[in-house]
Amino acid sequence: MMTKKIETVLTKQRKTFKDYVHLTITEGPQVYILNVIKGRLYPDKKTMNPTG
Repeated sequence: MMTKKIETVLTKQRKTFKDYVHLTITEGPQVYILNVIKGRLYPDKKTMNPTG
């Protein structure tokens, strides 16, 4: 049984955040599985003003 996994991440920079789409394709003998994760990455503002 041979399976092959293809992963790619697409990003698009917006004004205050970054859109991303994470694609995972799993290939099997008779099966193709596609996982799509969509989200938004916001810059972490905690690093600029650390609190104990």
